[in-house]
Amino acid sequence: MTASALDSTVWTELAKTKDLSASFTQVQHRAVLKAPLTSTGTVHFSRPQELDWVVQTPSRSSFTLKNSIATMSYPDLGMTDTIDLASVPDANRLAMSLLVWMQADASAVDRDFTVTYSSTGARLVPKDAQLKKLLASIDLTLVPSPWRVTAVELTEPSGDQVEIAFTNVVLK
Repeated sequence: MTASALDSTVWTELAKTKDLSASFTQVQHRAVLKAPLTSTGTVHFSRPQELDWVVQTPSRSSFTLKNSIATMSYPDLGMTDTIDLASVPDANRLAMSLLVWMQADASAVDRDFTVTYSSTGARLVPKDAQLKKLLASIDLTLVPSPWRVTAVELTEPSGDQVEIAFTNVVLK
């Protein structure tokens, strides 16, 4: 598919998904790490704004977002922390920006990002100066029938990257 065809349909098609579940493999490339850190787990997203990101390896953790309430849990350490992101505007902005591809909100994408399309995906570059300090780009790999994201690459201004690949994707 051409980049222009992808541009005209991708957000509308992605927005049709009300519920997404998948397995993921996440590889973090960070300057402070001697080697990339790989983790695996599951993700579940439901509209309008519910996310469960559960890491199973190398150590168990979870991040749950329901509306503006974020809960981080580390069961092996016996730790759980809950925060209302509405009370921390910068954290809320970052969380919402990282989820923009799951929400497939075309107006939010247009408002917050400059988007460049290719035949296989899209690159989102933040417009906001504050967000640019935290995130350089989000690269999405997309496949049709039905449209879905198969991989995401988050690049930070420092050059650190997080690559996430999705498998066993179930859309409703």
